[in-house]
Amino acid sequence: MKERANKIVRHPFFSGSFVMIAGTTLANVVAYLYHLVFGRLLGPGGYGELAALLSLFTIVITLFSFLSLVVVKFVSSEDEGGIKRFYAWIKQKLFLFGLVILVILLLLTPLFERFLHLDFTLLLFIPFIVFFEIVVIVVRAFLQGLLRFFQLVVVSNIELLSRLLFGVLLVAVGMGVHGAAAGIMIGAVLAFFLGRKFLSDLSGRKEDPGDFLKKRDLFYYSLPTFIFTLGINSLYTSDLLLVKHFFSAETAGIYASLSTLGKVVYFGVSPISSVMFPLVSNRFSRGKSYLPFFVLSVVAAIGIATFVIAFYYIFSNFAVSLLFGEKFLEAGGYLGKFGLFIGFLSLSYLFVSFFLCTDRKKIAFLTGVAALAQIIGVVMFHANLDEVINVSLTAVSLFLALLIIYFAYDFRKSRR
Repeated sequence: MKERANKIVRHPFFSGSFVMIAGTTLANVVAYLYHLVFGRLLGPGGYGELAALLSLFTIVITLFSFLSLVVVKFVSSEDEGGIKRFYAWIKQKLFLFGLVILVILLLLTPLFERFLHLDFTLLLFIPFIVFFEIVVIVVRAFLQGLLRFFQLVVVSNIELLSRLLFGVLLVAVGMGVHGAAAGIMIGAVLAFFLGRKFLSDLSGRKEDPGDFLKKRDLFYYSLPTFIFTLGINSLYTSDLLLVKHFFSAETAGIYASLSTLGKVVYFGVSPISSVMFPLVSNRFSRGKSYLPFFVLSVVAAIGIATFVIAFYYIFSNFAVSLLFGEKFLEAGGYLGKFGLFIGFLSLSYLFVSFFLCTDRKKIAFLTGVAALAQIIGVVMFHANLDEVINVSLTAVSLFLALLIIYFAYDFRKSRR
């Protein structure tokens, strides 16, 4: 019995999940402390501006976050030599690619200014933060694909801690929202250098980028993954940007606090997905049994989501006042429903991730349809915050239902 227990503890799914859950829990504590501190330091108006800036950054970086799943998929399927060749090839491309994106974002900044009604100098932080974050995305993906979960959570937590500490320091000296934005950039720069250091063993003179021969497969896999990551991130960020556009700064601040609390569900489930993806991808590429990993992941995700959502329905005002104070208590009336929306979104992410790492790529395009439906719905129906949340909940509920139906159909088909 003891031997069996030790075997379970050492199993990659359980050990990896433990490290990721512990590391992500710490990251979430830091992230929510970040929002708590800046919500109180900046007030509803200033915090609404910061939240809008963070949402814009999230949507922009989402355009490149598909690289994470692509890299994890290929790293988890390659041998040591193939991984080094892949690393040499992608490292060669990233710097030039990042510079091109930086210039494009600088040119787009006046458009962002008009839509979000934010200060132009504040928006100038976005291109430079994105430049460093593109590399950080790829570095984290290599660590995840190599199952180096401890190093992965170290990079994430150092970035968030730096974002908090430097942001508070710069706000304290009078820089306001600009100081918080500068703290985000400092965190990205530190994560960039730390991540490169953790992957130093993949660099060497013998690796020739031209030896990486799977470029066609890489690009073929990238399109559905791009649609998936863009759609998922749009589903939990575009609502905030639209609220910032249609409502006052104070109402946007209330919604931002609600959104921040609701995403506890998403970030509670995301470590399960992070462990499941490379493990299932690795076993699938080698023709081994992989379905048990997915079933375990779904059970764990439902357990975590149910616990948080139940807490939010029962202790909504307590949760809001604890993190944001009495000025934000209006968010309490919406918290349970918003948590349900994020819970369904988290499960949807898990299902599509599973389909992608088992080469069922076409279903990923459904994510884009769900995201578009949410945006159109909020544009048409935004009389109040409750209506906005109802639109999001409806879009994601239908999305998850279709994914479950597809899974059942595909599983039944494969058993024949």
